Amino acid sequence: MGDIASRRRETSPRTVDGTVLEVLQGYGLAHVRAGDGNTYGLNHQTPGVPFSELVEGRRIRLQVVSKFNRVVHGQLLD
Repeated sequence: MGDIASRRRETSPRTVDGTVLEVLQGYGLAHVRAGDGNTYGLNHQTPGVPFSELVEGRRIRLQVVSKFNRVVHGQLLD
């Protein structure tokens, strides 16, 4: 029973808000510092993120799964 509950926690997304730290357009990568203290990576294929609109300082909401702290969706806030 514990294994099933543990797997659900790993795959159930949680919401974190953060700020874009840097955008590496040439590599299609960006880094976000979130309110939970983690830094998350985005790429040009991250669902919900219009990569061309990312700039340093922009606020973003992320859906993150615990397993590997993977971003599964993003949404620009401002």
